[in-house]
Amino acid sequence: MNAVGWCIRLLAQGLDHIGRVFSRLADLLWELLPAVLPPDRLARYVKARYDTLYLPRFIPPRGELEDDNLEAWEMEVLERYKINSGRMLAMGTGWGREALAIARRGVTVVGVETNPVAVREAQRFARQTGLSAHFHRADFAALPYADGSFDFALLATTMYSAIPGTIGRQAWLGRLRRLLKAGGLVLLSYERELPAPSRIKAISGRLNAFLHRLPGANLDYRPGDNYSTDHYMHAFQSEAEIRAELIGAGASIRELRWMRGYAVVDFPASQGGT
Repeated sequence: MNAVGWCIRLLAQGLDHIGRVFSRLADLLWELLPAVLPPDRLARYVKARYDTLYLPRFIPPRGELEDDNLEAWEMEVLERYKINSGRMLAMGTGWGREALAIARRGVTVVGVETNPVAVREAQRFARQTGLSAHFHRADFAALPYADGSFDFALLATTMYSAIPGTIGRQAWLGRLRRLLKAGGLVLLSYERELPAPSRIKAISGRLNAFLHRLPGANLDYRPGDNYSTDHYMHAFQSEAEIRAELIGAGASIRELRWMRGYAVVDFPASQGGT
């Protein structure tokens, strides 16, 4: 039996090694998608992935939503700009973490989420607690609201980086500014490039630099466009990159904390809502 055990152990080690090889190959192939697929296709895949994240079996206990679950930067910005009244549009709200917490501060929050289960549960909790938060099922890239409807807009949990392509992100900001009242603030968080990318990302970066120049490839590809298990994320390479992108979209930067990954912007009054 010792020989049988030795064979089984050797076979298990071999299969485990093969599995790791195929896993690394899969990681590499995922990372090539931003260079070959157009931004709208990447956005559809990301949306489909989020549709699977919020299922009935994942509904958080009520106690988790009763806690003040704001991240440190969110709390600091709310306090620094005295955001304790008015109307805020919160996008990609999921179960309602940030929307419910901000509503507790006295702000009327309209939360947008594509997943119907998440919208239903967040709205149910807001209704039970009497919070001034309302949740709608909509795509934050196609917001169904009138111009000048909001005093503030929030895109938390690095979701600004989940919008594919520089052109796509700037177009999104252009649409968003019409929904804001004059002087309205946008609070957004983003992903930044880590100092030492993995070997897979280094290899895929070199391959993508070649692939995106091929006919029919994604001409809007930029270094930092990452894709992993059906999730696109742009990691900004420098503070100068995100500053140029925001200014190019017509935004005035009120605050940008590069290392902490967030920015607060507004728009000239002539370009905002009424």
